[in-house]
Amino acid sequence: MPKNLNKILFLLIFVTIIFSQTGSTSADLSDKETSVGNTLRATTLAFSTRNSFNESVISQSFSTYGLVSNGFDVRAIRIKKEGELSSPYNLSAEKTSGDDLVCSALKISIMQNNKFIYTGDIASLNLNSNINDNPDDWIIFIGLSNYSDSLKNKMCNFNFNFITNLNKSEKGFSDSRFITNNITI
Repeated sequence: MPKNLNKILFLLIFVTIIFSQTGSTSADLSDKETSVGNTLRATTLAFSTRNSFNESVISQSFSTYGLVSNGFDVRAIRIKKEGELSSPYNLSAEKTSGDDLVCSALKISIMQNNKFIYTGDIASLNLNSNINDNPDDWIIFIGLSNYSDSLKNKMCNFNFNFITNLNKSEKGFSDSRFITNNITI
């Protein structure tokens, strides 16, 4: 019996020494999926708003002070494709601050491709176009339709919003530019 006890004791000490020297072990699992015939492609959807005369990027269009009855101001904005994808986009306007009466008295007319495509107020502006390889030029006229002395020295601040959504959803692939405008009567 003492011989067996010695063997058991020897094995116990041997196993203890081995486990104390090995530290921890780990097992990693790996999984690889292969799908033949599929292609993954990364691309870009981007555009810029630029001056039409020198193509510098712009973030402000109208900054007009002292607009008079039957007066008007003119700006040109070029929409230029900067990414790989072509897509439809929308132009709208949004009042950001200022006097409601001034904003409603302002009328805009917009030309594209040498044709007037919109004449109306700021709040109703909603135009669609396409971003493609050729720049899109917008010529925008802004004037005062209903002048009264109560509008003098008051202002209207608004943005032109150029927005593209590739899949016509706000959650999808999209790009946008906001051009600020400041008009004072």
